[in-house]
Amino acid sequence: MPSKNMGWRWVETYIWAKPNAVPGKFGPRTKDSFEYVYHFARGNKPFFDLNAIRVPYKADTSEIERRKKDTLGRRSTEAGFGRDRTKTYLLGGADPGNVVAVAQTYNQYRGVAHTAAMPEGLAEFFIKVACPVDGVVVDPFAGGATTVVVGRRLGRQAGGVELHEEFVKEGLRRIAAGLAEDTPGRLVNTMGV
Repeated sequence: MPSKNMGWRWVETYIWAKPNAVPGKFGPRTKDSFEYVYHFARGNKPFFDLNAIRVPYKADTSEIERRKKDTLGRRSTEAGFGRDRTKTYLLGGADPGNVVAVAQTYNQYRGVAHTAAMPEGLAEFFIKVACPVDGVVVDPFAGGATTVVVGRRLGRQAGGVELHEEFVKEGLRRIAAGLAEDTPGRLVNTMGV
């Protein structure tokens, strides 16, 4: 876990709901159809763009217009929690929850099979919410470079660190294919071994 003494602070815990999860290999039991995702950031006021991930309203246009005129939009609990919903109607979408439903993507990249392939949709959600355009995205466990490719596609400066050479090669191939004009990074041994 990131250390508070190093300036990292917890922002949110998310659940990645995987509607098409792979069945488990251990006997007759349910499949693991979710994973935890922990959001940590540095600084007192970390970047968080709720507008980038708003959920489109399911109500029809007339209902949305009616809600925009609601002057009593505060829905508070007895404990004092809640927010003024009149302001979210003006933003064009609902505040999303902390359960992110993104299907797993099989054969996401065919070069090297990775045991923990991440779908691009999951990377996109967190990059949009946690990093400004032109910001920096670093994936410390880059694997096949999904986060790097998606980050660059979304206008962020993105790079990654990966120890396994076969994943590095595949990641560099994916980066080159994802953004042909972008110069891929290179594997550098910084440990002197």
